[in-house]
Amino acid sequence: MRKKIFQIFCISCVGFSTFYANAQPLGDRVVASVNGAPILQSQVNQLLKNRSATPVARQKALDELINQALIETTLQQSKITVPPQQFQQILNQEIERQMQLIAQHNGMSYGQFIVVLTQEGVNLEQYRARLAEQIAPGLYRQIQLATLRSQIIGQEVNILRQSINRNELQALAAKLEEETKASGKHMAITATQYNVRHILLTTNPLLSDKEAKAKLTQIRKDILDKKISFGKAALEYSKDYLSGANGGELGYQFPEMYSPTFAKTILSTPQGKISQPFKSTFGWHILEVIGNRQQNVTNDVYMQKAYEILMRDKLGVLEKNWIYLLRQNANIQIN
Repeated sequence: MRKKIFQIFCISCVGFSTFYANAQPLGDRVVASVNGAPILQSQVNQLLKNRSATPVARQKALDELINQALIETTLQQSKITVPPQQFQQILNQEIERQMQLIAQHNGMSYGQFIVVLTQEGVNLEQYRARLAEQIAPGLYRQIQLATLRSQIIGQEVNILRQSINRNELQALAAKLEEETKASGKHMAITATQYNVRHILLTTNPLLSDKEAKAKLTQIRKDILDKKISFGKAALEYSKDYLSGANGGELGYQFPEMYSPTFAKTILSTPQGKISQPFKSTFGWHILEVIGNRQQNVTNDVYMQKAYEILMRDKLGVLEKNWIYLLRQNANIQIN
């Protein structure tokens, strides 16, 4: 049983192989280079071993090798690393997944598999350690590759956004809304906008977090004690000078327009009440919700759906072809 278990494990844990695993045979010809890394005729021949050796097949094999070399050299140059704690967490999850797969291959539940290992005298910690040794190199490589792909695609996202034509967006949004109407499920969509006023204090070498919070606490107390109005306090103290000149008022907006902490405080503060001091990415605030209203956002919702569909389609194409973005800045020589 033990031999069979480990055999299945080895089959299930095939990872990435090292690109240049073999020494260059004597007389082997360099057919291309990628960022200085050679691609050998023997490597092309190896890929063609079970294929027809037509010119088209040879070119496809060479392209595959160029892509592999491009990934290798880019990973080496980018020096992508995975934080040890994060990698250990992912590795532990993969070990458990592999053990569940081994159990399934042997026709057992996970619990039965553990029992069998124990009955055969297998130390579970040592078993997991052995799996980790076999899994870790390939898993680390997969994470590096996924990170590289995300970086490459991330660099193109802004270009993708700009490539979306507004007329195309509006046409798709109208189509989506018409389809909803035809299904009989169409209804107006409303959302709440809030009119908020706030006072902002920003920290600096002369005003620490603790001091900013204490100062806002005192300002809030003075407002509640009627010693000063909110509007006058905003004009006198707020570092958001635009709203401060308007008594701290920001006008009607959807909470999502603000930073997450600010939005959360809007939703948790009853109208007419002044919040406790809280910190956002901009500094320390107190706020008061002074009004709310329902706003029809039906068109905005369908525009957002259309945008997500168009972006998803474009990203899907990019994910399939991301490696070709590497070629734009690569030094590829074909002999």
